[in-house]
Amino acid sequence: MKKTISLILSAIMLISACISVPVLSFADDCEHTSLRIELRYDSNAKKYYAIEVCASCGIEGESGEVSFEKTGDSLKITIHSVPPQEQTIPIYALSGFVSQLSISDSVYNQFSEDFDIPVKQLKCKHPNDKQKAVIDYDTAEEKYIEKFICSDCGVTIEKVEMEIEKSGDNLVISATYNGDTQSQSIGVAEFLMSISQSPIQITDSAKSQLAKLLGVSEKVFTCKHKNAEETVRIKNGKLYGYVSCKDCGLDVSIGEIGTIKKDGNKYVIETKRSDGGTDVKNYTKDELIYLIVSTKELSDESRKNFAEYLGVSASSLAYNPNAKKPGTLKKKSLSSATITGISDKTYTGKKIKQSKIKVVVNNKKLKLNKDYKIVYKKNKAVGKATVKIVGIGNYRDTVKKTFKILPVGVAVKILVKYKKGKNINGYQVQYSTNKKFKKAKSVKVKNKKTVKAKIKNPKAGKTYYVRVRTYKKVGKAYYYSKWSKAKTVKVK
Repeated sequence: MKKTISLILSAIMLISACISVPVLSFADDCEHTSLRIELRYDSNAKKYYAIEVCASCGIEGESGEVSFEKTGDSLKITIHSVPPQEQTIPIYALSGFVSQLSISDSVYNQFSEDFDIPVKQLKCKHPNDKQKAVIDYDTAEEKYIEKFICSDCGVTIEKVEMEIEKSGDNLVISATYNGDTQSQSIGVAEFLMSISQSPIQITDSAKSQLAKLLGVSEKVFTCKHKNAEETVRIKNGKLYGYVSCKDCGLDVSIGEIGTIKKDGNKYVIETKRSDGGTDVKNYTKDELIYLIVSTKELSDESRKNFAEYLGVSASSLAYNPNAKKPGTLKKKSLSSATITGISDKTYTGKKIKQSKIKVVVNNKKLKLNKDYKIVYKKNKAVGKATVKIVGIGNYRDTVKKTFKILPVGVAVKILVKYKKGKNINGYQVQYSTNKKFKKAKSVKVKNKKTVKAKIKNPKAGKTYYVRVRTYKKVGKAYYYSKWSKAKTVKVK
């Protein structure tokens, strides 16, 4: 968009530089400071002209011939000066160009007829909220094209050429714009799920081509996947993730997500992390069954696959929110613990922790990292932070608490200004929240040239009454003037 604005300004400056206002009489005292550029059409010569006109008095300057040549999605503007000057702008940027000129409806209509550009398109500003993205497929070029189209006038604002290739369970998308090509890899399943939920429109030709490339039905691109689910399938000791949708028949792999193997009386599960690393955990059969039945998000197909692997019935792995974790029945619960020492903190730019947490169960003070551990979440930015007290050792369960991270405050001051006194040594500023100045406080200004004073740290929401008087020191005695009329200040 910055490039578009630059092109428009260049075109306007080009026209302005090639026309001039001649030396005319200033009898009407007009200084011709309010000038506009008009685009006119000579129907006899069938030519366009640009002319500067004074908006105040109507005096016209010299005109310059302007010609236009449409090529594809661009328009070349030529100023017939010596030497001729040219500027090319995209068709969609014409509205920005013509909005800088004064053009009559008849010239708009002539321009529209000459260059086959609707008047509505010429005048349209292409607001951002009216721009829609459309993915199309050019069968001749064998390329995908993402277009940004103005829904108000139908003009294509930008085009991005794309090449989409499948590589295993991923798509490699290469996008080219203004000669710059950037590539990105995305999982096939992630692409299909996100594209159907986004406002991007896909033409029938693009749907057909993508469906062939990915081996899916075209229904996938219009389905909202309300009944989609992720499943885990086990093949030769490897765990594979799949995304399936009963509504459109989608069933695509997200690739290998880990491995599972039996080692003695333990099941060793190794899972891949998003950062490329792996997590390895050992489970007894009972512990693995508990993990499956207590995980709500696990699909029925996944439960069936694990049941076959473990040699148990599928019904025994059904979701059970009340399942008891093996080996934890004798442990004491933290659910009834008294937890103190958590308070709101002020933002520091670093992760904030609580240093005075105290956990008590049945009048017994528990020890950190022996009976419980502390886990923080969102404890850096301003907002609500979470601290979890997690039972370990002989204790179980987790208690979640929150505290606020507050923004750094600023000091509030009341600035009192007054007129400079004569034949004095200084000023006394008195203030109080009582209009009769009970329990008043004061600020002494010893410099007679200083005509302002600050009242520090006033309380928010309070109304203050302020008055000023001067003083003169004679010998060891101080003489004070009468108090000024009190002013009121409301602290927000």
